[in-house]
Amino acid sequence: KPVVAALSAGRNRVRLMGREAGIKLDQLILRPVGEADLEREGPGEAEVLRNVVDNNLIHRLGTIWHGCYGIVNRFASETRLTHNEIFDTHWTAIGLDARWNYGGERWSHGNEVAYNHLHHLGLGYHADAGAIYQFGPLDTHIHHNYIHHTRAYPYICGYAAVYLDEQSRGALVEQNLAHDIDWYAYFQHKGVDNVFRNNLGAFARDGFFYRGALNEQWRTNTCEVRGNIYLADDGVAIKQAWEPGLVPPVLRDNLYFSTTGTPLTFAGKSLAQWQAAGQDQGSVVADPGCRDAQGRDFRLAPTTAIQSIGFVPFDEAIAAAGLYGDEAWRALPARLPRRQPTAVWSPAELARLQAFELDFEHLPEGAAPAELRLTREGEATFQVTAEQAASGRRALKCTDRKGLKKPFYPYLMLTSQGYGPARLRFCFDALLPATSPAAFYTELRGTGGLHQVGPSLHFQRDGRLLANGRELARLKLGQWVRVEIELQTGPNAPRQYQLLVRQGDREERQTLNYHADFQDLGWLGICASEDADGTFYLDNLEFTID
Repeated sequence: KPVVAALSAGRNRVRLMGREAGIKLDQLILRPVGEADLEREGPGEAEVLRNVVDNNLIHRLGTIWHGCYGIVNRFASETRLTHNEIFDTHWTAIGLDARWNYGGERWSHGNEVAYNHLHHLGLGYHADAGAIYQFGPLDTHIHHNYIHHTRAYPYICGYAAVYLDEQSRGALVEQNLAHDIDWYAYFQHKGVDNVFRNNLGAFARDGFFYRGALNEQWRTNTCEVRGNIYLADDGVAIKQAWEPGLVPPVLRDNLYFSTTGTPLTFAGKSLAQWQAAGQDQGSVVADPGCRDAQGRDFRLAPTTAIQSIGFVPFDEAIAAAGLYGDEAWRALPARLPRRQPTAVWSPAELARLQAFELDFEHLPEGAAPAELRLTREGEATFQVTAEQAASGRRALKCTDRKGLKKPFYPYLMLTSQGYGPARLRFCFDALLPATSPAAFYTELRGTGGLHQVGPSLHFQRDGRLLANGRELARLKLGQWVRVEIELQTGPNAPRQYQLLVRQGDREERQTLNYHADFQDLGWLGICASEDADGTFYLDNLEFTID
């Protein structure tokens, strides 16, 4: 039955009185008396301003629906989200949204997210999330938040501490402490004129910071990242690089330190090489002087190292993050049990799902295999055909076209988070037709970036088969060739693979080297490779992981 409550400024309470048991509050609509019950996509004419969400304990979310926020500020401005403690939840702890391109800034701007304690988030269930996440608001101030122990679903993206997504503009992220993060400590996917300064990050899976990719709509993706400290225990300071775009992001005057003594890498480079590429000018590798970083005590003394980058310690302020009030209230979170992360399949178990054998006999003409992701453009595509077959009646035809957006369109690919030490085998039959053949290549890449190239074979239109810059074989056009690639992955595996090439009655076996940084498989692709019209055919594709 309807419940009507008078609402006033400040705190409100809905009180249920009587002897009825089993009362359920569902689908509540809180509104001033007399306002029509309107459902609409956007806000009304009046702005929602200056609300405060302060000193709340929010935990054990997602028992029914795993996709809920702890707190979400959507189309509201000058909101203060402060001193909340949120833990034991699958999804983003604090979210700020204004998803109307930059037009949403009118309805969401000037918000503050400060002094929150956000921890033990994700539970291994969700990914592409952040303890503090925003999509669109203008001039958000994110400061003095203590964020630690996020756990993402392990095979897609991750769970960052602070995550600025599309249309984030003018955000200031400063004096936050984040450690044990299952992605990047600080992440800007897409945004303009945001600043990350005087933050401390430690022990993140993919390093201190990453700025997301560009596309046709996003050629400018800018931020300034300066005066921060990052500590690593795995040798990774910055996991991967990014395209500069029209206005490159600025990294400078940051301090990095390896708590284990392992040399730090910056997108696979040393700091000197990274700086020679234009990144992190004025940054240093030095001990910041944390009291006990391995014990997660990050209090700092004003050392020469941190003063050299202009870092100002904020130990006393960050200690105030979270709940305030009487001792019983502040101690309550420690008394509440936390759920354990969701059990997920291991890489070895998932490998059984990614292995495939494709002969295309049971797919209709014009179809594409679901086991591989297809990127196409117009008539340039991969599709099942009865025009050719190495065995049976059908094969997979690639049609390439001149004038595509990218020279490697169309392409097929498989991605993974790696399989650990394993033996991989990738085999296929290929045919370059005698008339209008299309050049293509197949390549295996590592989990850490484009430079980690494993086995890479290039099939030229004239029949030449190339690897490592040299010719391996001269193939006959119009005749099927069998190609088999085998390799061992893992940190101690030899950086070599075995290649078999068989065409007609001629068979060649070779052992070839690949890039020393390739340790595990993150990407397998088959790509057209020239800006020209042409075709090639594939059949009997096999991929196994042992």
